[in-house]
Amino acid sequence: MAMAGVASAATLTEIATMEELATASSDTGTSVTLEAGYDKTTYSFTGAGSILQISLPEVSNYITGGTGYLTIAAWINPTATDENSIFSIGGQNTGFKFALKEGGLQMTTKGIADTNVTAANLGFTSIPTGDWTLVALSVNLTQNGDSRFYMSATDGKCATRNLGAWNEVTGDDLKLAIGSGNAGSVRDGFKGMISNLTLFSSDSLATNSEIAALMGTAPTLTIPEPTTATLSLLALAGLAARRRRR
Repeated sequence: MAMAGVASAATLTEIATMEELATASSDTGTSVTLEAGYDKTTYSFTGAGSILQISLPEVSNYITGGTGYLTIAAWINPTATDENSIFSIGGQNTGFKFALKEGGLQMTTKGIADTNVTAANLGFTSIPTGDWTLVALSVNLTQNGDSRFYMSATDGKCATRNLGAWNEVTGDDLKLAIGSGNAGSVRDGFKGMISNLTLFSSDSLATNSEIAALMGTAPTLTIPEPTTATLSLLALAGLAARRRRR
């Protein structure tokens, strides 16, 4: 059921930023593009490539530690909302993945079960395409308790579920991926843009506004508008012409 008026005092501690995760990847597909001009680290995906084989011990050790919550938060701008993976840990049948699913959100304990939360459960018609939406998932690492899906910065736009256990993640499966359901290969590849994906730890579930306070506003382009750029070039050309006439 959707939660309304949820109150908590979670202390979210940043574990890894999108830039750190991407830097720790040993396999970033050629169809993955770092988008210039945004005020937040932003990558675009076509569904054919992902940021794979991310090795960050501070993240994998926290996930396998078994206590507290891992919160995966990101600004997403999808071109499709059927089944698009945002973040995952593990291989084909180990760990878990966080994804879009038919306009809502999904957590898959790989090889065990899918937990789907519709946009209606979160208080929306559907996650839109062609626009930015703040989404997040707080995973209860005890594997036996409430986890929470979030959509938007508005408190109460969330849904709490018991996700159950997932198959153990060990060895090379302790790798992560952005834009794929598997750490080592593209699975349900994301289509669109993912920005500022950040991982947090906490001892309790957060609210939408607590997550939003750390994630900031939607990504914006900081490059000049075409008209502004054109006017600047014309001004420089005029200055050069005046100097030549002197």
